[in-house]
Amino acid sequence: MPHHQVCSHCRAVWAVGAAPAAICPRCGGRLSAPFATAPVPQRMPAPGRVRWVATPPPNSSVALSTGTRQTAAVSPTPTYPGNPGWGLWQSTEDADERDDRPSMIERWAYRAPGLLLATAVLYAAAAAAELIRYLLLAYNRTHLIPLWVGFVSDALVWLASPAAIVLAAVSAAAAVCRLIVDRAAVFDVVGRSDPRSARALALGCLVPVVNWVYPGVFLTEIDRAGAIPTAHRFTSAIRWWWALWVLGWAMFLGQLALRRVDGLQAAANAVLFSAVTDLVAAAVAVATAVVFRRIRDEAIEGGPRRLRRWVISVEGDAMVDKATPGAIAPIRGVDAPHPDASDSSTSDSDVPASAPSPVGTERI
Repeated sequence: MPHHQVCSHCRAVWAVGAAPAAICPRCGGRLSAPFATAPVPQRMPAPGRVRWVATPPPNSSVALSTGTRQTAAVSPTPTYPGNPGWGLWQSTEDADERDDRPSMIERWAYRAPGLLLATAVLYAAAAAAELIRYLLLAYNRTHLIPLWVGFVSDALVWLASPAAIVLAAVSAAAAVCRLIVDRAAVFDVVGRSDPRSARALALGCLVPVVNWVYPGVFLTEIDRAGAIPTAHRFTSAIRWWWALWVLGWAMFLGQLALRRVDGLQAAANAVLFSAVTDLVAAAVAVATAVVFRRIRDEAIEGGPRRLRRWVISVEGDAMVDKATPGAIAPIRGVDAPHPDASDSSTSDSDVPASAPSPVGTERI
């Protein structure tokens, strides 16, 4: 094993010759004692110069191929019916089923008639509570009433009126949703899209003062869109509803003004006026539900609307126009002579062969 010495001054390493030296030949510094050193390993070749060769294991029947490389036959490109399904968990629910689910607007639109009828019931209860309070005020002019009776009357008013107002606000939002859905359906029938956006419909129906005019305009556009047959149009119903709607707002403003007047008689008048205003509000709620039902040709309680009319049947066949569903044809026929009437100028030849039968009713 070779021995070396290190200079303490210049740190040079010197191999020990035949005998150890004491002075560094370079700088004249002192050398350390000889020490044994390990042999320097041989340098490994660079990684880029290494070539791996695959050889079969010993005693194997596989021989190295010395011929030319052969390419495989051309095969069609593999295809898949869809994207691979590997990855994170995915819902197996059919996309068509998710599309068929009603949206939030459609769900609220479905509840609108029921909410409007419930609002009418609450407003009727609030009107009854106001009338009870007015009768107690009239009775209290000449008679004393127990204290608990006054508390019960006030509790009825303070429970029914706020509940009716809150439910009326919810019903108004549901009515806007119903208007949006019905307008979209009506314009879709005639092959057009609704010219007004959902935001415009909501603002026109919910913003005070503006909603005195625009709800009637929106309903009139549905009636005149051309999707509803002439016999089923409800122009008169829209006009009556419009007048009742404006009357309800006018009475509401009058109620607020009356409550600012001081005096016992003014307070009694305000209570009576509040009862009438609640009745008008209940009528507005019922009329709104009726108009929405008429758009879809439904009865007020839901389901298809049944029309009852008086018809005169000729030879057992009702004179009903079958071309347009629900259309009523003019009633034709000749009145039959009264059986007790005796007129010498009337003969059998004057009576038509197809005399009308007794008048009856027919359901549609």
